[in-house]
Amino acid sequence: NSSKFRKLVVSGVGENLFTRDYERGKRISEAISGQNQLEDPESQYFSQLADAPDINRETVLQLMSSPMIDLDTDMISKIECPVLVALGDRDFAGPANRLVEALPYGTYLELRGVDHFATPKDFSFIDATLKFLDAEPKWWLITVIAESSELPDRVAVKPLVANYRQMLRTNDLLL
Repeated sequence: NSSKFRKLVVSGVGENLFTRDYERGKRISEAISGQNQLEDPESQYFSQLADAPDINRETVLQLMSSPMIDLDTDMISKIECPVLVALGDRDFAGPANRLVEALPYGTYLELRGVDHFATPKDFSFIDATLKFLDAEPKWWLITVIAESSELPDRVAVKPLVANYRQMLRTNDLLL
């Protein structure tokens, strides 16, 4: 029920929501289960992902073998909240045209030079997501504190301000 959400952000999805690549799905399942020879980089990635300590391999395999819902644009058009669709221009899940066009309040963000696996770490994705969700850091507050001649006695603020001032001096911080 999309009325329960104020805003949604989806990434790494596009045409793959409407069409299925059963061979790719089979390779990914085999990689996660440990049955694949890991010849291709995508399988290697999913195999390594399944080995992570916070991943439950069996749960992921159950999810992948569960029945898939065939989505269509009519179903997607019922989403009533604003949706940011972020997709790398090198992502195998694209293009995102049909998805974005079906969303009544959809916004598209193309991530240049980004593939499917790099999206969560891409700074342009992170920045756009924070802005879309109205959750951007309050840099102006840090600036005001850093420019103040007197620092508050709060221990946590002093290192932050010192680091901020150092970044300003070395031009390492882009605002």
